[in-house]
Amino acid sequence: MLKPTSGKIQILGGTPDDKRIRSRIGFLPEESYLYPFLTGQETMRFFCRIFGLGRREAIERSRLLLHQLGIADAAGRKIKEYSKGMQRRLGLSIALINNPDLLLLDEPTSGLDPIGSHEIKSLLRQLKDQGKTILISSHLLPELQSLCDRIGILFQGHLLREGTVREVLERKDTRCCQVSGLGDAAHGELAAWIQAQGGRLEKDEPALQNLEDVFLQEIVTFKGKSR
Repeated sequence: MLKPTSGKIQILGGTPDDKRIRSRIGFLPEESYLYPFLTGQETMRFFCRIFGLGRREAIERSRLLLHQLGIADAAGRKIKEYSKGMQRRLGLSIALINNPDLLLLDEPTSGLDPIGSHEIKSLLRQLKDQGKTILISSHLLPELQSLCDRIGILFQGHLLREGTVREVLERKDTRCCQVSGLGDAAHGELAAWIQAQGGRLEKDEPALQNLEDVFLQEIVTFKGKSR
């Protein structure tokens, strides 16, 4: 929508003002502007028709995406009754209507609980495996670290750093070793050996799991006991 003052932009081998290029792009804004008195199903069919899908194709595509995003049970409810997380899922469903080659996502997991966030990230990994390019803008840095192949750090309009996750995060002067199965005596000997070699044991504490992994493990265990 904004006209550049200088420079050029090339997307998918074309320019952003080419409708053929735009038809291959899916976009999820930070806030999805949805009609509150339409149902989820009506909303999806409305956007399907905007994309040029026929009536029967729109019904099938809507049903598939609502199921894929986990809101098929709420398809008949009005948008005004949706939680923010459900609206986020619906917004992503809309972004996927045209089976885009390029996805532009702004805070895709905003408002989602840990389970919903995990499901969305799993879906994004599947889309990546299908060969789709996904550009995510987010302030949730651990999430980006686990999802992305490449990371760029933007600040006040300046690209401060860009590269693969390893290139951006790697400390050149530090090695990380995770050791298990050592008793206290052996552990002490290892620490003494590191110091004798001129190294510094900067961190010596039990290894921690990722909080999301622990949360999901507890949910799975709980569901198993409840059966």
